Amino acid sequence: KPTGIKRATSWSPAVEEQYRLQSAGWKNIEEYVREYDEPERWATNEFLKCLRIKKNGYFSYWREWRECEDKYLNRVKIYTYDDRGAK
Repeated sequence: KPTGIKRATSWSPAVEEQYRLQSAGWKNIEEYVREYDEPERWATNEFLKCLRIKKNGYFSYWREWRECEDKYLNRVKIYTYDDRGAK
């Protein structure tokens, strides 16, 4: 379970991945992989290429370049986790 949350303030590949996952209804990649297999990724930059929508299972396809524009950064949630119990 996440122990904290903050909003993205600048773009990075990690923020892009969270944007794509959260747009499809998922909290993080671990939650997605528990339900479906590892998602397809673009070979050039490792961005997510195809995801299943959490609500209905439909496919969502993403472009090879950045899709999280600066105006959407405040929508991206960055979760923090407590590592004390993970031994």
